[in-house]
Amino acid sequence: MLDLKEFANSDDGLDIIEGLVNLCIAREKEIIELSDELNRIKRESAILEERLLQKHGHEKRPNKNQPTLMIADTANIMRKNLANLFIEEGYDVVAEAGTGQEVLSLYNSKKPDLITLDIEMPDIDGFDLIHRIKKLDSGARIIIVSRVLSKGELLKVIKAGVLDVISKPVMPVRLLRTISQNLRP
Repeated sequence: MLDLKEFANSDDGLDIIEGLVNLCIAREKEIIELSDELNRIKRESAILEERLLQKHGHEKRPNKNQPTLMIADTANIMRKNLANLFIEEGYDVVAEAGTGQEVLSLYNSKKPDLITLDIEMPDIDGFDLIHRIKKLDSGARIIIVSRVLSKGELLKVIKAGVLDVISKPVMPVRLLRTISQNLRP
């Protein structure tokens, strides 16, 4: 009869266990890559569907029960990561913006239920951008997702009417909880 403890402590046993661990690690990496690829395909499919509908003169029919979000961040990778996170949680990401001008234009046309906003925009000061959004829509729901703000900056954005400030690097659970709490009717 094979003694597992003896086998695990033998050279052959250690080699086999190490090989199995390496195989598990490799499979885990493959699963992560496949998951990323699936999310990319879902995003591209949604974009193609919307383009096809627009080409034939149809608007995308929004799901009235699905809250709409807009992501405003200078970093494309941050926008994509947040979009993936939000889509996986059942939110409809209706717009992504990398500049202040894009934020204003898209916010005005898409009217999202909530916007996540990086305070560091290349063309418009983030604090000014908050005021401009609020001027377009006094009920705009804005969550700052940005670098750590100074005490003065924090007071400034709170006075401007933002709902919360989430510092980068983002903790997804906290961001999702904050969004959920602020989208309740």
